[in-house]
Parts: sequence; structure tokens; C-alpha cells
Amino acid sequence: MPGFSGILRSLLQAGKFAYEVFNRSSSGLFRIMDTLSQSFTFSQRAQKLSGSAIREILKVTARPEIISFAGGLPTPVGFPVEEMQSAFNKQALDMLGKLFIDEGSKVLVESPTYLGALQALSVYDPSFVAIPTDGQGMIPEYVSAPEAMGARLLYALPNFQNPTGLRLPLERRQDLVERCAAAHIPIVEDDPYGELRYAGERLPSLLSLGRKAAVHNGFLEQHLPKVRDIYQKQCAIMLDAMDKNFPDTAQWTRPEGGMFIWVTLPEHVDATVLLQKAIENLVAFVPGEPFYAGKDVKRNTLRLSFATVPEEKIREGIAILGPPIQFSVLLEHGYVPGIHRIPSARGYACFQSMAQGLDLGFTSMTSPSASESSPRPDLSDMRPNNDWVARYLPASWGPYARLCRLDRPVGTWLTLLPALAALVQAADGIPTLWRVVIFSLGALLMRGIGCCFNDMADRNFDHQVERTRFRPLTSGQLTMRKAVIFVLAQMAVCALLLFAINEYSRWLALALFPIVMIYPLCKRFTYWPQVVLGICFNWGMLMAWSDTQNMVPFGAILMWVGAILWQVGYDSIYAYIDVADDTKLGLHSTALRFREAGKTWISGFYIAAMACWLVGGFLLNERILYYVVMAVIAIHLLWQMRHFDVRYPERGLRLFRANIWVAMTLAALLLHKAYFRHQGHAGFKYLTVGVLFVNVSIGGVLTAYAAPPVLMVASTFGWDTSFMATHFGWRAVLAVLINATLVTLVCRKALLEMGQGMPESGQTQRSVPITVMAIHVAFLVAIVLGAHHPIVFMALLMLFIGYAHSYKHYQNPLLVREGLMVGFFLAGLVVLGGLQKWWLQDLLGGLSPTVLFWGATALTAVTDNAALTYLGSLVEGTSDIWRYML
Repeated sequence: MPGFSGILRSLLQAGKFAYEVFNRSSSGLFRIMDTLSQSFTFSQRAQKLSGSAIREILKVTARPEIISFAGGLPTPVGFPVEEMQSAFNKQALDMLGKLFIDEGSKVLVESPTYLGALQALSVYDPSFVAIPTDGQGMIPEYVSAPEAMGARLLYALPNFQNPTGLRLPLERRQDLVERCAAAHIPIVEDDPYGELRYAGERLPSLLSLGRKAAVHNGFLEQHLPKVRDIYQKQCAIMLDAMDKNFPDTAQWTRPEGGMFIWVTLPEHVDATVLLQKAIENLVAFVPGEPFYAGKDVKRNTLRLSFATVPEEKIREGIAILGPPIQFSVLLEHGYVPGIHRIPSARGYACFQSMAQGLDLGFTSMTSPSASESSPRPDLSDMRPNNDWVARYLPASWGPYARLCRLDRPVGTWLTLLPALAALVQAADGIPTLWRVVIFSLGALLMRGIGCCFNDMADRNFDHQVERTRFRPLTSGQLTMRKAVIFVLAQMAVCALLLFAINEYSRWLALALFPIVMIYPLCKRFTYWPQVVLGICFNWGMLMAWSDTQNMVPFGAILMWVGAILWQVGYDSIYAYIDVADDTKLGLHSTALRFREAGKTWISGFYIAAMACWLVGGFLLNERILYYVVMAVIAIHLLWQMRHFDVRYPERGLRLFRANIWVAMTLAALLLHKAYFRHQGHAGFKYLTVGVLFVNVSIGGVLTAYAAPPVLMVASTFGWDTSFMATHFGWRAVLAVLINATLVTLVCRKALLEMGQGMPESGQTQRSVPITVMAIHVAFLVAIVLGAHHPIVFMALLMLFIGYAHSYKHYQNPLLVREGLMVGFFLAGLVVLGGLQKWWLQDLLGGLSPTVLFWGATALTAVTDNAALTYLGSLVEGTSDIWRYML
């Protein structure tokens, strides 16, 4: 077949194909099969042909009202599609299959890869071997893996790959070519998008790297500039719209060319289900599932194409697509921070269609407008197959752990921390370790016993309540008999703890038991069960005083009453989640008592709580720092009220959890007495030195050259002093002022005492001439300006050392040794750290900005900050927000 061999030879030389055209030309075959399959018997090979997922979607998106991000063809504006179709061979992949592939032959493909190639090659019954990808594209090391040995060919799209839009870096291209050559695996390089580059540098093709010959196909040269400009603008518009409308838990590529953006959603989200809802609201995309060849199919991925969609339709389509994605995440996590407004009417409709039949039970409430509504999500407080109990405890222990709420420790902390705060307050300092242990165990056990009683009493109701339907008793994970035995075992341990406290406290503990037992029944006959719960949760505050002082002063009682009022407030927020179910079941809560006036009532309880804490602190002789931190707590409670809205009960879970910071702040605050009890102002010394170190450190972000963590990355990230001042610097200035003001207020007594012991002004050391100061400033400016010129820097350094030695009576000794040690450390960091890119790219490149922030924050305790920022700067393809969080 000379014609076939000649065509194949030209294909291998050119190395560039346009397979979307191939798909279009072959679509007629599938239509014929659909029409005639009832009348004719096709060959087994023909029967294995399946329609394209994209083509099925395109049938729907042919309707003019659909905003389609599903297409794979280029824009018709300024781009001659007919010329493209005639320039490339439409049967390329079919010919390659005939030439290279037998039944069962191994074919290496990226994961994910172009759907058209998978369909075209599948006709020849190959065994596809998926080569994993990361944020930089295909990982060449897997080509040398045992499962890839003996492959007949490797199919690759190195430039702006379909569907991910990623471009393979030069180092990986070279590595891939070398590995394939060593394994005798031919590379089929598909490059339909290589000329559609609108950012970055041109990279050599795989063919040129392998054969030492560059291939140039110039038939599109006259059209490329206009097409690049169109794509670059449309890509930027889509990325900006996604930043505004998609949740933080979604990730997407930021291509430098091509026509596609690849989106990865949280693992529980099925993009195929999402597509159905999107199409109902006139938006389409391609789910990612068909692009995977191996078993590791990721159903939480999708492809968006911006090539053929007008700019205004891109914004509108992404605004419509954002809410259902937000809702899918919300179903898993219980809430999505920041969802207050739906950006478009169709987006709201799409959001509402995914939240069918959600009735809050407020018949007299004013319904919010379409742009302000928010559905009530799946807020079940237990997920038996997806929590730490399921992962780390034996399966038989799980129901017991969940029955006493070990899987949800927020309630335990809200029980323990007020008691610890009272212990500190009663001890006028740090309480004994024994008391801390006893009260901690008591809080854990009492909360567990209370939860057990609650679930036992409500076992016939909980399965009908959205939040509680997975609890162990109502879901059948535990029998009533086993629950009773478990409660008795916890009560036996509590009885042993009674011997560790004084008699006064024992009577108080015994008085608590009937209150704990009646709480579950309160919701049946009163709207105020939260008051009873507040009494139980905070009972440890009274016992802390009774066990420490053998008395409970009036100030301590006021602190306890304040804690009860605070709990009524935050637990009422939580109760709004269950309003619809409680109404249906005839149960009561403060939320049903407050109804539309919930924000007013809860604000009143918070104000009353603050008043009790302020008066109680005054009666207990607290210092000024107590009132400063009370103001901080008040601001936090104000923030809760700012975000709380009875129309959006799903926010209640987040606001409820936020109250743990109030308890932690209160407990930590009361430790300040112990901090200042030692003679010699030891607390003052450590506090002021600590604040000094912090302020000097964060002050380094005022410029791009002062602090090593900034200096190491400023050039790489393109951050100059102007950028640092506007993005970081003003925050640093504000933090320094706050820190210095607070430490001055806290240490005012020690500062005044020190001031009285200062020498007279005439007794101070000799003053430094203004000329010496000016010369020092001049050296500093010169060092900054010449820092990147080694010869200039060394000359200035030697000159400064000489000057400092000549006028040493005006200044402190130079710390040359320490400075050189820092310099050698940074030099070693650059030399050795630069060799770590091979593993840092994979490890850090896939982290979200939020995870990166908390990970880096934790590492600052044990690792130098400059090392963290420099190693992070080695990662390629990072976003601005990623760098900012680092």
C-alpha cells in the first residue's frame, strides 16, 4: 500500500494532528449504526464502537440557548476551520492503530488524555496503560515502570493538553524522549494546540528532541496572532469568573495556551450528576470520566472550553455553574463559608433545584429574594463511614465513641474550658495538675453521659431529624441494652472521681446528675431546654471554686450565670438547624420561641453574658488585661451576630463551632495572674522580648529586602518594595502597633517602676554625632542598592568594617561572626535547597493555598522561615494566592 505508507511517513515527519476534526468526520458512522443496528449484523469490531461523550453533549448544546463550555473545536472568529480540516489527515489515528496495535497490545496514554484518541485506538482492542499526571503534565518516570514495558506506542499531547490545558516542561520532555528511546517505544506526538500559546516561551517538540530536527508547520501563521489574542482574553475572563464563583475546595489549571481548563472538585462530587443539573439551567461542560483510560477514573473532574463562547456568555455561564458546585461541596461539609448571594437568577434556580423541598418551617417569615436565598444542606452531625473514629478505632468501638460524642469534641471543649477558666481564677494562678486532670476527666465523662441520656430519650425521634439520623441508637448501630451498660460504666468512673474532690464539691456533683437526666425531656414541654443545657455544661465552674476555695463567691456565681447566658445564645444558633424537623415532631427549642426575632434575642443573651462577666471580673479583682480581652470576646460575639441570619440556618454549625475560641480566650486570659506573680518582673522580661522578636520579624515585610524570607523569593515572585508595602506592609504596621500597645498596657506597672530607677539624663553615655548616624544610614542605603552586585557589596562591607573599627567608641561591637553564619546558612540553602525541586514540585504543587498556609505555619516552629519560602519558590506554576499564603 504505497499510498498508506506515504501518508504515514508524512504523518510521522509532521508530528501534528487535529483529532477533533477526525471525531466530527466519523460521527456519521455512529448515526448509521444507531439507525441500522436493528436490521443488520455488524462485525464484532464495529459493535465495540461507542459514541463520544462530547458528541452526546453536543447534541444537547446545539440548542442556541445553551451556554456550552463543552466544545473542542477552535473559534470560528478569525480561524478557518475548513482550512484546518483540509490541512491535517483525518485518518491519522486509524492508520497508526493498523500499523502498531494488535489485540492486547500495550498503549501508553496520559491520565487523563484526549477522548478522541481513546475512541479511535480502542477499535484495535489495545490494553491502555495510564501514565499519571500532576500539575506539570505527564510524569516520565512511569514510562519506565514494569507495567509499561513492551508498549507499542505512547500517545502524548505535550502542549496545552486536551483536556487539562497543561504544557509539559522542557526537563520532562527530554526525560520522556530518553526513556522512550531506551525502551524502544515510539512516541505519537499530537500537537494541535502548540501554536495557540499566549504566555510562556516556545518549547521544542518531542520529535525535535528525539530526532535532532525541528518541525515547523506554518499553514496557520497568518491567523495565529488574532486567535492567540482572542483565546488569551477569553481564558482570563473564565479564570476570573471561576475565582469569584467556584468554592475554595475546587482546583483548576491556569493554562498558558490552548483552549481548555481542567477542574478538579472534592472527591465526593460526581461531575456527571452535576452536568444534569447544569444542563437543566442551560449550561454545559464535559465530565472528566471519559478522558481516563485506566481503572483510576476520577469522576470529580470536568473540562471547560472557552474557545467558542463569547465573553459575556463566559461570565454568565460560570456564574450559573458556580452555585451547584458550591452546593455539592456544602452537602459534604455542612456549610460553605461565604455563600450569601447567588450571582444570577438562573444560578439561583440551579441552586434551588439541587435543594428540593427544603422548608424551614417559618410560615410567617419573609422569603428572601432569588439573589439572596440559600438552601438548607445535609447537616447530619455524624458520618459513620467518614470520620476519625472509623479510620482509627476498631469497628466495634465506633458506635460507643459516637454515642458519647468522641467524634465531635467541640461540645467537650465547651464543657471543659469554662471549668478550667474557673480553676485558674479560683487558684489565683496556675491550679495543681491533679485538679486539672480530675476536672478534665469529669468534663469528658459528664458530657458523654449527657449525650447518652439524650440519645436514649430521643431514639424514636432522631431518625426523623436530618441532623441526628445517623446517631448510633436511632440508626440501629447499638441496642438499648448496650447503651445502658455503657452509661453505667461511665457513671462508675465518675463515682471514683468523687473521691478526688472535697465534700462540698461532691454534693454539687451529685446535684448535677438529675439535671443531666431531665435535659432530654425538657424539649418536650418547654421552649427553654438550652437554659438547662447551659446549667449542665457550665456546672464545673461552680465545682472549681468549691474544690479550690471551699466556697463559691458571688463574683464566681456571676461568671457562671454569664456562661449560661452565653451558651443559651450559641446553642440557640445551633437549634435553628433543626427548626423544620422540630416543628414536624412537636418538639420545642429557643429557636422556635424566638423565630424571626432570633438575632435580637441572641444578641440580648450575649450582651447579658458580657455584663455578668464584666461585673464578676470586677468583684474578683481582675486586672485591666481582663477587660481588654473581654472587649475582644465582645467583638467575636458581634461577628457571630453579623453573620447569623434565621433565613440561613446552615450557617449555625460554623458559628456554633466558633464559640470554642471564646472559651479558649477566656481560659487563657485568666492565666495572666500566674504569669506576673514571680519576683523580678520575669513575666515582663519574657513578654517584652517575645513581642520585640515578633515585631522585628513581621516588620521585615515592609520592604522586599529587609527580611530573609522575603529576600529569598522577592525576585522569583516579582515582588518589589511597593508590592510588599501595599500587600503585607500596612498589615505589619498595624500588628506592630497593636502588639506594642497591648504589651504597654499589660506591663504599665513594671514600666513605671523601671522608669523611676532610670539614671538622670546627664548620667547617660555620650551622644553619637549626627555625622556618624548619617554615615551609617548611607552605608545601609548603599548595601541595599548594591546587594545584587557581589563586587560592590564586598567593597562596601570591607569599608564599613574599617569605619566601624575606627569609630568603635560610638557603637556596639560588630557581630561579624554571627552575620557570616547567617550568610553561610542562606548560601547553603540556595545550593542544597535547589536540588530538592524534584520532590517539592509534586508535594507542594498540588496543595491548596489554605492547606499550604496552615502547613507552613506549623513548620515555622521547627524550621527557618527563609528556608520555607525559598523551597516554596522552587515550585513552578503556582498562583498569586498560593504565593501569598506561603
